[in-house]
Amino acid sequence: MPTRRVYFMQITTIDRHPVQLSFYDTQNLVDHIDESLNPESYLMYRGRQWRLSLPIISNDGEFVAGRLGFQAVDVRHEMAYNEDTFDFERREAPPARGTLIHYIIHYPSGCIAIETNKDISQRAARAVLEKFLNKPYSPRKYKVEFIPDTTFDEWLSEVREIKTLQVRIDRPNPNWAALPGIGRRIMQPSDAQHLDLILRTSVARPLNLDNEEIEDLTRYSISHDQGVSAESIRGRRFNTRTNAKNRRMQVEEDDIPRRRFMRLYDLFQLTLPDPDDNHDENDGEGHNGE
Repeated sequence: MPTRRVYFMQITTIDRHPVQLSFYDTQNLVDHIDESLNPESYLMYRGRQWRLSLPIISNDGEFVAGRLGFQAVDVRHEMAYNEDTFDFERREAPPARGTLIHYIIHYPSGCIAIETNKDISQRAARAVLEKFLNKPYSPRKYKVEFIPDTTFDEWLSEVREIKTLQVRIDRPNPNWAALPGIGRRIMQPSDAQHLDLILRTSVARPLNLDNEEIEDLTRYSISHDQGVSAESIRGRRFNTRTNAKNRRMQVEEDDIPRRRFMRLYDLFQLTLPDPDDNHDENDGEGHNGE
């Protein structure tokens, strides 16, 4: 039976216009998700036009499900060689096919389970969903982040000794004060766009990470999704870029959408048994069906 890889993500928010929040009738997460999943809306990403299907809300109002994909290109041209004229010419080519994937979102927590295929990677799915969530006006910025399969601290407690640590920091915009001291002292006077801090040691001796500045810089990079990688003395590796909770899901090629949504729902319940633990109590309690 064919399988699809399913990735788990979570919607988070940033108050980008805090002053407006006192004057703006802010929507909770449930209302904003509904407004964002508008099937009449579309966006361009990497040269493709992405669309959403009409969303389906579960009977209990806890989940919304739908399909996300890009359309086939109507007309393409390719360079071909004409054997009669012995010259090159442009010809119409068969249109590039479109494709789609299925997703479900748990309203109260903002947790997402979304499948991927050979044409839509987990990073493309995350980026497109995030763009759709930020289409409706809001003083809040919505982010879609991978739920980590394991935290850096958990990995560190398992391996105990590491020989390499690499931490990437991007230039903050505009708040330099939020950047930990060692990063700010290097980047601000040099006007650097990126900082890659690489610590290596010999195989015989592990790194000593009992350093507050290194700990602060590592936490900052992880919390801002900028990239931390490490390797243990025994060769085990950690990388925030690939550390995303995911599971394989068996599918049928002729699955109707509702059957595929149920497969996602079952996998969601098995992988994230208590999604409500991840959400802020002010985010909303589910869809009220109005």
